[in-house]
Amino acid sequence: MNQAMSTLHLHRRAIYTVLSSLIVLLFIVLFIQNESIKSRTSIRNELSYSNDKKYVLDKEHKIGEKQSNNYEIYSLKKEWFLDNCLSNFDKNNLKFEEIEDYVQKFQESDKENCRFIYKIFNSMFELDISYGEIRIDDKFLDKVKVWLNNNPDYISQAYKQKIIKIYNKYYNDEMIYNPLRGKRPQSKQTVSEKNYSLDILRESKNGCDFCQESYKINTANEIFDRLETSLSYSAANTFKYDKWHSLIVSRNHDTLFLNEEEIIDLYSLSLKWFEKVNSIDSKAVYPELIWDAMPKSGASQIHTHLQVSMDEKSYYGVMRRWLKASTQYFNENKRDFLDDFILIHKALGLVYEVNNCFVIFTLIPLKDNEVMIIGNDDPESYLTISKLTHRVIRIFVDKIEQYSFSTGMYFPIFGEKKTSYDPSKLEKIYSKILFRSPVANLRSDFNGLDLFTSSVIGVDRYILANRVFTELEKYQ
Repeated sequence: MNQAMSTLHLHRRAIYTVLSSLIVLLFIVLFIQNESIKSRTSIRNELSYSNDKKYVLDKEHKIGEKQSNNYEIYSLKKEWFLDNCLSNFDKNNLKFEEIEDYVQKFQESDKENCRFIYKIFNSMFELDISYGEIRIDDKFLDKVKVWLNNNPDYISQAYKQKIIKIYNKYYNDEMIYNPLRGKRPQSKQTVSEKNYSLDILRESKNGCDFCQESYKINTANEIFDRLETSLSYSAANTFKYDKWHSLIVSRNHDTLFLNEEEIIDLYSLSLKWFEKVNSIDSKAVYPELIWDAMPKSGASQIHTHLQVSMDEKSYYGVMRRWLKASTQYFNENKRDFLDDFILIHKALGLVYEVNNCFVIFTLIPLKDNEVMIIGNDDPESYLTISKLTHRVIRIFVDKIEQYSFSTGMYFPIFGEKKTSYDPSKLEKIYSKILFRSPVANLRSDFNGLDLFTSSVIGVDRYILANRVFTELEKYQ
């Protein structure tokens, strides 16, 4: 009897043990499923800020090891970073003078993506904050107050002025920004900049070499026939700066007032010129384009014209320096220089994105009114870049009243099939527009500081960017 009871107790204990194990196992399974659901939800939340999932997968395939496990961060939209990394700040009122606070927030964030931004910022840039102090005598203070419109905050800052320096460790350019320098007195214009510019456009039509049919007898030809459309045509540059160097000329004389179709046509004919040159000289594979508008930019002719060139050996110095920086950056960080450059500016809210093209107000512009436009090397992106160029020009001319500009554009090596990633080669179309001012003033827009030290900026990058981005939204 005792033996039977003992056996029964053993069976019960075994059953209890099995049941307990099953219950524990069930809890473990439910916990794992719950965590999996949370993880998928988190991923969906982050990707809701992305352009699309396909882009993320393409990015992973394209970059492979060079972006490590953080490839998905490159497809996040600007809003994700503003909402998750800089949530303590008013995203509609960011200020360039607070740039170090934004960078610090990336560093201190509990989100991995935000901390990654700090990592790549610190890899690429050097940020330095210092303060210059002065003493102001009472008599001179009255004049300073007038200069600063009796603004008590500005007057207080005058005694201890904040100096921001940002240096690109690889491209070796630098920006200096003192918020008060933009408040200092400027020489007053005695004539309207707009009327001055309109007078130049009107008067320069008389005897213009490029207008109507005059170009057929007043311009040279390349060794091949002219390329022509109803809106533009090509002409050889009489005094070349390269073996292959021509003009792409609009049939619209007024370089400040081209419509979207006319700019698209100019850029399209430029591409046809590159194709034509490459078909004749297969070694010519480095395409570049520049456009100077109005005398302040250095344009020798007022009539709308682009200069296109194609070198056999390399890009010119500016892009060669960029690609050298790209190579060094990849060798040291195993990430793409331009991708990280765009990502940093996106995270800081200085990028406007449309159709995988980017309008960027860079941390280190050459001068105040500089805009960068970057896009993929494909027909759709090139069309978007053409449209964005037109829109940016219209905003600066019509809204900001800037009446002269210089544009430069670089294209990837012509006709090359990309089989693998190479940091020494340009993969995207790279463009910059710099608006030159004041057009009616003898004072140059560049000075010794800009030429021999660093770019000295007098306009808050956020104020300018937000103004342009707001206007760009109206085109959507």
